[in-house]
This record gives sequence, structure tokens and C-alpha cells, in this order.
Amino acid sequence: MCAGESVQRIACNVKPCPVDGSWGEWVDFGKCTKSCGSGEKISYRRCDNPVPNYGGKMCTGESVQRIACTVKPCPVDGGWSEWVNIVNCTKSCGSGERISYRKCDDPVPKNGGKTCSGESVQRIACNIKPCRDCADYYNDGQRTDGVYLIHPDGRTAVAVYCDMTGGGWTVIHKRYDGSTRFYDKLWTDFKTGFGNTQKEYWLGLDNIHLLTKTAVRSLKIEMKKFNSNTDYVAHYSTFKVGDESSGYELTVDGYSGNAGDILTYNSGHKFTTLDRDNDGRNGENCANTYGGPWWHYKCSLCSLNGRYRTSRSSYSNKCMFWDGVDGRFPLQQATMKLR
Repeated sequence: MCAGESVQRIACNVKPCPVDGSWGEWVDFGKCTKSCGSGEKISYRRCDNPVPNYGGKMCTGESVQRIACTVKPCPVDGGWSEWVNIVNCTKSCGSGERISYRKCDDPVPKNGGKTCSGESVQRIACNIKPCRDCADYYNDGQRTDGVYLIHPDGRTAVAVYCDMTGGGWTVIHKRYDGSTRFYDKLWTDFKTGFGNTQKEYWLGLDNIHLLTKTAVRSLKIEMKKFNSNTDYVAHYSTFKVGDESSGYELTVDGYSGNAGDILTYNSGHKFTTLDRDNDGRNGENCANTYGGPWWHYKCSLCSLNGRYRTSRSSYSNKCMFWDGVDGRFPLQQATMKLR
């Protein structure tokens, strides 16, 4: 047989073969990206098992993997809602308040979040215009009889007695024990007012004019006579007093009551005092001869400013009287109030 190899192998194409890349293991997920609420955990892998080489293919697929994670809920700090009015104004005159509130619900604090800082109730001064009469106070809820400050002209404060239990009447004249003299007071006294508002007093013609100048007022006269428990009332639906230049001319109309319509006789006439004779009787001052200062015409059928008597002792034109109650006998009490 022939000696030697029958096959001969010679190396060729000695360049390296391509190596395709392959993924390594996923690296463990780290911490959640958020300390509260919803976040992500991220892990990754490398194309290094093996690394692609000699023109081999890169790994296919994602090198990063994200997984949703939820930790404890995040704190939510509270926020205020808009202000809402509870009351437009607590008073229609005097010093009132407008009250409004807001809620800590925009958003509501939760998960340990902070509550809202600041006040939930807001009070703002309103309607600081002064009360012009007792009815203003009554309409604001006052129900206690007593002395109040009113502002008949919207500026000047005047102390008056308010009949609140009766419905908010402004008392302009009050007599019941003779502690204040009325019959010998002069023009200036009746113009400006006198007496003690806690007891007996006259509010003043200037103030009465201001009270009746801009609004239709009603007048209520309450009287008592001696030795009787009967209450006598003369109510006039219209009551007005002019200014000083008119002589404080009286206007009354619309009588009702049980005392008799006595004052209508004086309507349209001026006020007369001992030192200012404005009545319609010639040669005589009715303030001197008939019940003291009053809106006398040819004197009067009534006068609540005459001398105070402590008993029904004498029949006289000069006492405090009202013909429809007890003729010319003296009255025990008399009060004039308007509303």
C-alpha cells in the first residue's frame, strides 16, 4: 500500500466567528422612587453574557424594567374654601357685624397633613349709621325698656326713653309724679328739652321736629286719672311737628282710642309758651290761663304740660288735663310716644 496521509488539511479563513450578545441576570430592584404615594422600582440587566463580539447581534428586549410600587399615602395639607356670608349684617343701625365663614376642605387635611392656619370665622363692622329712633333699636332685636341714644338728624346723639315692650316707641313726654316742672318752662326750654329721661321729661321741639320731618309718624298718648285703674289711650296715625320758623306747628290726624279725639282741635296751630304767645286768642296767653305751654288755638281742650296735682282735688284749666278722660280734673299720669 502507499505510505502517507490520504487527507491534507490546511487552515483558512482564520478571522474570529461572530458572537451574539446575550442578557445577564436582572439586578435586584432598588427602593421605591417615592417615599409616599405611588412610585417605581427599577431593575436593569446588561447584554454581557456574552458581550456581542465580532459582528454578533446585540441583545434584543429592554435593559430596564420598571415596576409600580405604593408606599404609605402622602400627607395632604388642608386648604381654605372661599368665604361664605352667614349674616349680611347683624344690625340695621348702630354698630353691627357682617359674619362669614370658610371651611378647611379645599382640600381636607389627611394622612397627617397640616390643618389650615388662620380663622374660620370673619367679622366685619357694618351698618355703622346711627339709630334714628327707638323703632330702629326694636327692629334690631332690642326688647328692654330703658334709656337709649338716638340720632334724629343722623348726627347728634339724644338720650330718650324707649318703650320696647310696647313695640319700639320713642317717648317724647312723660309725667307721673310731678318731679319735673313743666307749666312754667319757657320757649328755649321746650325747644331744647328738659327733665330726666329716667323719670319725667320733655324731649324738645327741635328733636320732635327732626323725628317727624322725614317719616310718617304715629302718636300714642297714654293717660291715667286718679282713683281709677282704667288706661286711657288716644292714638293718632299721623303726627308731625314743624320747625321753629313755623312755630313748631302741629299736625295730627287719624284718631282712635278711648280717651276722646281732643288733640285734633289743636292741629294746624303753633306752640305757645309763657314768653312766646302764638295762640289764636286775642289779648290772652293760653299758656298762662289754660294748662301751660301747648299747641293752643283759642286755648285748648287738653294740655299735658299744666301744673301737676297729687290728687283729684280741684277742677282747673291750669292743671294737666284731657277733656275726654276726666274733664278739667287733673290727670295722674300722661305719656306721649311716637313710632
